[in-house]
Amino acid sequence: MERAYAYLRVSTEEQNEENQLKEVEGYAHELGLEVVETYREHGVSAWKKKTRRVFNRMLKKAVREGIEHIVVWDFDRVERNRRRFIELVRALRREGIRLHSVRQRWLEELNQIPEPWGEIVGDLML
Repeated sequence: MERAYAYLRVSTEEQNEENQLKEVEGYAHELGLEVVETYREHGVSAWKKKTRRVFNRMLKKAVREGIEHIVVWDFDRVERNRRRFIELVRALRREGIRLHSVRQRWLEELNQIPEPWGEIVGDLML
């Protein structure tokens, strides 16, 4: 079973990441992934360019530990700015890390396309 990190983010105190956690863990299980660590970030917006310390720490550790997957509830938990999101996805790809989203499950089909076509189609989607 391949290892994954789960990333949960809420931007307000009224939100609760527990619902995200259940769905993220369930989806990781469907994908045959073992969530070995869960990262939680509270009160931080993905729209503003404010530093997200937890997210950045998770990425550095994923690269260092050879984690191949990050599972999130929705891509907007990671980044809301389109250009920064594209840069992030490309950087993750260079490091051999796949980003999975509960709410964008249909994109999993891109992960099944053999190379070099998978990268080409992925770039077109971005």
